[in-house]
Amino acid sequence: MLLAALLCWSSHVKAAPAREILSTRDCFAEFQSYGEWMGHLWKKYSILDYLLARWHFSESDFTRYRRELDCRSITYRSDQYVVRAWLVQPKNGRKSSKLPVIIYNRGGNRQFGTLNFGDLFTYVFPFAEQGYLVVASQYRGADLRQDAKSSPDQFGGGDVRDVTNLVRIASGLPRADPHNIFMIGQSRGAIMTFLALRDTPLPIRAVAIYSGLYDMHDLLRFRPAGEQLFEALIPDYHKHKKAELDRRSVTLWAERLPAQTGVLILHGGDDERAPLASARKLAGELGKIGRPHKIVVYSGESHYLGGVRPQVRAQTLQWFKKFQWRASRETVD
Repeated sequence: MLLAALLCWSSHVKAAPAREILSTRDCFAEFQSYGEWMGHLWKKYSILDYLLARWHFSESDFTRYRRELDCRSITYRSDQYVVRAWLVQPKNGRKSSKLPVIIYNRGGNRQFGTLNFGDLFTYVFPFAEQGYLVVASQYRGADLRQDAKSSPDQFGGGDVRDVTNLVRIASGLPRADPHNIFMIGQSRGAIMTFLALRDTPLPIRAVAIYSGLYDMHDLLRFRPAGEQLFEALIPDYHKHKKAELDRRSVTLWAERLPAQTGVLILHGGDDERAPLASARKLAGELGKIGRPHKIVVYSGESHYLGGVRPQVRAQTLQWFKKFQWRASRETVD
C-alpha cells in the first residue's frame, strides 16, 4: 500500500520513473519495544555505545515516536545506483492535509556519517513530530566497500543527484506539500545542499546549515589532511584540483543561488572540523548581494553542536516558518 502511495506524483513536479523506488520497510519492525532495541545494541555494539544510547534515548521517547510517527526505510534509484533513505512523517492529522517537506542532507563520506536508527531520534524524529515530512538520503555507495578507484561517493560530484532525485520523490508523495520544501545540510551536507540549489530548479523555500563546509580552499588550509580524502573521492582530483574545489565552494558563487531562498548558517565557535571563518565569509557574500540569510555562532560549541541541539532545532523551525508559503500570499513576511 505504501509503495503504491510512493508512486503517486503531484502535478506540480516532474514525475520520476516508477522503477526509481524499489522497496520500503517499517523502521520499527525490527524493534517492537524499547527493550528489544536496547538488547540489540547490547549484543552488537560496545558497552559505551549501549550506555550512551540509554542516556540519550528514553523509553518514553521510543514509545511516543513509535506511536506517533510513520517511519520507513526506503531504497530508490539514482542514476545506475540503488540508494537507501529514511522517510518519516506524522501519523496524525487529516489525510487530506499537506505536510511541509524537509530534505536532510547528512555529513560524512562513504559509510562514515550514515544515519542509523538511533540517529533518527536526534536528527529526524523531532522535526517529523513538529508536522514535517522528512526524507534523508544515505547517498550512493553507503553500503559498499570503496577505494580510490571504485568510490561512487564523490563528495559533491554525481552524488548530488541522490539529493535532487530524492526531492522529486518526496515532492510527489500524497501528503507532501510541493510548495513548501526545505533543506538541512550537516557538515558535508552543506555542499550537497548548495549544489542542488545551484544546479537544479527546485522549489526550495529555505535551508539551514549546521557546521557547514563552505569554502574548500579554506578547509584545506584549516585541515590539510583533507587532501587525502579528496584524492580518494573526487575523480581526477590532481588534474583539476582548483576547478573541483571551486565547484564545491559556495562562497565563490553565492550569486548563483536562488534569490528568494533563505539561508540559515549555524556554527560552533570552537568547530574543529569546519572553519568558522568560512561561515562568516558566506554570510558576508550573501549580505553583499542582498540575499536573505542569518548566521548564529554558538560560543564554545564543537563541530557537532552537541550542547545546543534544542536551540539549533528551534532556530531551524523558526527560520522555516518564516519562509513557508501559504496560499494567501506569494512572498515571505
